[in-house]
Amino acid sequence: ALSHILSDTMRSMTTLIESFVIIYGNINGARADAFASLIVSSLIIVGLFKSISDWLMDVKKFINGKNLDEEEGQSMQQPVMDSGEENKSVSAVDIGAVAEG
Repeated sequence: ALSHILSDTMRSMTTLIESFVIIYGNINGARADAFASLIVSSLIIVGLFKSISDWLMDVKKFINGKNLDEEEGQSMQQPVMDSGEENKSVSAVDIGAVAEG
C-alpha cells in the first residue's frame, strides 16, 4: 500500500513539474508526458528492488527453517520475565535437585 501511495505522489509531482515545463519551456506536451512517465516508472522499479530483496531473504529463511518474523542476528528464544522480577534460569542441576528432593 505504501508503494502505491508513493507512486501516486511521484506521478502527481512529475505532472505538476511537467505542466510548468510545457507552459514555460515551449516543449511538446506528448513528449514531456512520455519523459515524465519514464521517470516515474524508473523510480517505482528502483523502489521495487527493496521489496524483492526482503522477499528473497524470507524465502532463504523459510528454506533454512528459520522463523520468518525474526530479524537477522536475534536469537530464537526470548528470556521469560516473571511479573517484573529478574530473569530466572533453570539449570540441569536445579531440575535434578527438585527430582531427588
